[in-house]
Amino acid sequence: KQWYQRRVREEIPVWLQDYAITPDEKYDWGGESYKNLDRYQTLMTRLYRQELRQCIEQYEDYRNHIIKELEDRMQLHDLNPAQVPSTTQQDINSDETFV
Repeated sequence: KQWYQRRVREEIPVWLQDYAITPDEKYDWGGESYKNLDRYQTLMTRLYRQELRQCIEQYEDYRNHIIKELEDRMQLHDLNPAQVPSTTQQDINSDETFV
């Protein structure tokens, strides 16, 4: 368990972060030891998870902003949710503007 905790705390090198964004196909991974390859794989997985969390947080912020805007408009026009038509997935799929 100690070796895993060290890996979790290990800082991701800048060159590996750059490689994750734009992989260099010419890099010779054959010269790396198995231990280093395993370490890089662990760091890349952690990097991708961090990026995924950031992406999800951005979408959640955007979604919350839309919900707040809808609530503000409903309050402004003194509407309750039952009076507001909802958009179904079928409506979105059939509407060419969403394609």
